[in-house]
Amino acid sequence: MAKSLAGYFRKPCPTELGRFIREHRLRLSLSQGRVDRLSQLPRGACAQFEEGDPHRRYLTPQQQQRLAATINCSLDELRQLSAQPIIKRGALGELLYQQRNILGWSIQDVARRASLSEVCVRKLEGNMCSQMRVVTAQKLAATLRLDYALFEPHIYQDKPLGYREKPTTSLFGNIVRIRRKRLGLSMKRLAKMVDCTHQLISLIELGGVRSSQNKATVRLLEVALQFEVGELKKLMPPREMREKHFNKPRPRSTELGQRLTVWRQTNNLKQSEAANQFGISLEKYSSLERGKILPDSDLQKKIATLLAPALSTA
Repeated sequence: MAKSLAGYFRKPCPTELGRFIREHRLRLSLSQGRVDRLSQLPRGACAQFEEGDPHRRYLTPQQQQRLAATINCSLDELRQLSAQPIIKRGALGELLYQQRNILGWSIQDVARRASLSEVCVRKLEGNMCSQMRVVTAQKLAATLRLDYALFEPHIYQDKPLGYREKPTTSLFGNIVRIRRKRLGLSMKRLAKMVDCTHQLISLIELGGVRSSQNKATVRLLEVALQFEVGELKKLMPPREMREKHFNKPRPRSTELGQRLTVWRQTNNLKQSEAANQFGISLEKYSSLERGKILPDSDLQKKIATLLAPALSTA
């Protein structure tokens, strides 16, 4: 069977650019895939141009040069047939584009001379970013030889520090927040100075964490926020503890539990310390005081030994 001509089964080209590319390609007996590879075009780009795909209408200057060399055609004719992308620039983008063309610089040249990234300059010129920082405006004004006043309408309007923070009802947290803002510190910056997370700083300001459990953090906050030694510690809210009734113990379900409570409070012991003296766990000792469990024979002997002096004095 005779070999078919290149492009024999292809559909007719609806655009002049597609007909121009196909005519020169068939003249050299090149397939569409080979044209893509030699011109370094995306895979299937040649077929999309020839079929008039609306999503493939533009060629960059570099692609035009490579394609013209591949299909052996005039670069000027290819440029005339190639559609120019419609770029909607804002006031800032048009200013950068016009001045860059006057100086004869590319986007890469502007980025290199202004010590900015190419992506940043491209976004500013392409209206993908309409505002910039003060430092960026100063660099562009000096590089493009323009008046800095032209960039002032496009500079970020600084918002007050912490404008999105939640209101706090904690007196201690409000004092920390006021001093932090007075020093111009963000939560992340303060957290880095205190060597903790900014979530912990937020919880302290909102009163969502007891500062008594973070005494080391409070001491570091005093240094970072320039308080006097012990000044912030005095403002810490008192730790909420249940009122101790040494003479009137809270009612228990068993007489043993009440005696254990009186003995522990008389000796100023915590439940964990009392549990260590009996050689049992904290959970088991707490259950004994609440009367949830009864001691075994060995534990009864230990309890009797320890409670005997207290019972004799009573």
